[in-house]
Amino acid sequence: MTALYMDGFDHYGTGAASALNMLAGSWAFVNQTTCSVPSWGPRTGQYCLSANGFGPSGARYALNTPSTHYFVSFGYSVPILSSGECFPIIFRDNGAGAILYLNVLSNGQIQVKNSANTVIGTTAHPVIVAENWHFFECEINTSAHTFVLRIDDPSGGDTPVLSISDSSITGTIALIGFLEGTGGTEGYCDDVFIRDAGGSENNSWLGDRRVATLLVDADTATAGWTPNYYQKIGTGILNNTATSAGVSAASATNLNLGSGDFTIETFHRFQALPSSSNKAVILGKWNDTANQRSYQLYLGSIALNGGSIGFRTSTDGTNSTVVDKITYPWTPDLDTWYHIALVRSSGNLLLFVNGQQFGLPIADSDTYFAGTAALGLGGQAESGIVAGTSLQGWFDETRLTVGFARYTTNFTPTSVAFPRGVSDPQWADVMLLCGFDTVIQDESGIGRTLTANNGSVQQTVNDGPTVGAYSTIGKAVPDDNTFISAPYVAATGILTVTVKPTNTSTVTVGTKDGSTPAVYTFKTSISTAFDVLIDTDIQSTLQNLYNAINAGPGAGTKYGTSTTSNFDVFATQLPAGQMQVTANIPGTGGNSIASTETLASGSWGGTTLSGGLDIPGPSNFKVQGLPPTTTLVSAIQLTVRASKSDAGLGSINSAFVGPLGGVSTSTTHNLTISSSYYNDVHELDPDTSGPISPTTIRNGAFQINRDT
Repeated sequence: MTALYMDGFDHYGTGAASALNMLAGSWAFVNQTTCSVPSWGPRTGQYCLSANGFGPSGARYALNTPSTHYFVSFGYSVPILSSGECFPIIFRDNGAGAILYLNVLSNGQIQVKNSANTVIGTTAHPVIVAENWHFFECEINTSAHTFVLRIDDPSGGDTPVLSISDSSITGTIALIGFLEGTGGTEGYCDDVFIRDAGGSENNSWLGDRRVATLLVDADTATAGWTPNYYQKIGTGILNNTATSAGVSAASATNLNLGSGDFTIETFHRFQALPSSSNKAVILGKWNDTANQRSYQLYLGSIALNGGSIGFRTSTDGTNSTVVDKITYPWTPDLDTWYHIALVRSSGNLLLFVNGQQFGLPIADSDTYFAGTAALGLGGQAESGIVAGTSLQGWFDETRLTVGFARYTTNFTPTSVAFPRGVSDPQWADVMLLCGFDTVIQDESGIGRTLTANNGSVQQTVNDGPTVGAYSTIGKAVPDDNTFISAPYVAATGILTVTVKPTNTSTVTVGTKDGSTPAVYTFKTSISTAFDVLIDTDIQSTLQNLYNAINAGPGAGTKYGTSTTSNFDVFATQLPAGQMQVTANIPGTGGNSIASTETLASGSWGGTTLSGGLDIPGPSNFKVQGLPPTTTLVSAIQLTVRASKSDAGLGSINSAFVGPLGGVSTSTTHNLTISSSYYNDVHELDPDTSGPISPTTIRNGAFQINRDT
């Protein structure tokens, strides 16, 4: 491997966010630097790296393996030639100390300085003209104490403008900086190509090389990767990501839920989960300050309610009658659309997430307070949105139906907009309906006025299946809220118990040792291993089973002595007569773990666990075509911006697939929960192991592999 890194600066986008995007992986240091274009145009593509010249500026690339001998080429341009320092390139050591750097003088000459700030070379005549792009190609060899510079040499064969041999050129090069300066001169950089002098390809002078950014154009084999769009239903969504954002509506009697049936439902996705003691309000009429509490559906933080989705009510508006009717543990994945529905049907509360019921029905015949609190969507509405209550994320189709329970069993959420008008038999019961396709408005028959607070705005999406299934990874501006994902999920099962177990009834799940079924026997008096004490109530009895499965506290008193932890699963406590078990090892193998029972009134969701997903196979994606004037290709760099969703294992590698199916695979990258750039360079045709040609690119593919 000789080619180390290439950058044409066309995949970062524009504006102030560009520097932050580069910091997240590709560049070790960025200051006062962004991606833009000078008035005389970029050298290649749409954009280039620019430094504003006000104070210390520049971008530094960290070499994976510091060495002493490199070739570096890049395009360079300045708007004016000034007396202020402007350094097109600086070679630095591990401590970021300068080994050698170039300075553009006010007359267009280039001066070379060493680590002691001593001039060790100057071009014989001016070589830089303002508002013109120049091509730099240089070789530095600190072991040989030499530096050679060529400017505007298309073939790499002309006489160098500088050739220096000086003992002060020494040290191990670990960082290469571009456009570094202390102020006074704005600079531009494009077509960066860094090469180690070792290896068999690109290891000498090449002459002028351009960097073309080719975005993903089409998918050829998806193999388990799922696109996650901004788009959900229709053309627009509500962007509620700003601090303390939310939508409010004035209090009205038809927004009161009373004691009858109702349905609250919405599609939403989180950009961030609530922290500290905050909550993310989905929808509610709730005012703590004025004792006007009525009802509120929300997701709490870990500190507030253990990270549970909650529904609380009050019968008179005061804190003394507040009841947390539902508190169900739930940690949603970020940037993932969910359909949430809360229903009261014949005096029972039912909570559904993506059409699946969470927990058991909760008896609720209370008459909720008919107060004067405003309705809040995405935040608690009082005088504005209360700090620490905003749901930072996005909303789509949202509906409040008063007087009718739309869902009483598991269901498949709609993939189209909720019906408007007479096509909905319950249209007269719809008290709020928002689609956010063009504006923030109530589309129900009520047509109530909605107020967007603190930056809550309608957003017209620019992705989704209508513009290409994998358009999420073909954006010129990195957007971590649209992406493709490949899950690796453990199988689960939920045990529901509605009547306290009887003596000698059993629950079987997983094995004791990998082969012997783990049979837990409920007993009024425990005596042997895997006995579980029937306690005072259902929940206490389930807690004893939970501890037995996990070999937790209570051995000898709550479950039998010598009970070992389950070989295949671990248990998690749930409220209201339920317990969840999860396979110890992710993947589809967990879907065969047995889960049976002989309870008088209780059941698992099935005879085995379910929901386990394996790592998907390699997935290929076509890329855009090369510029039409391309005649040769030195190397291809696959740039991936990736992260994992949680603290578990997650790694990927990218590969380049040749026209005949040969695969050149990169090293594996261990992901973090923060998105970072990963760059993998390929210099040989995967089919022939010879030089890459334009045909290799045009008929090849970009491949993503998930490893763990």
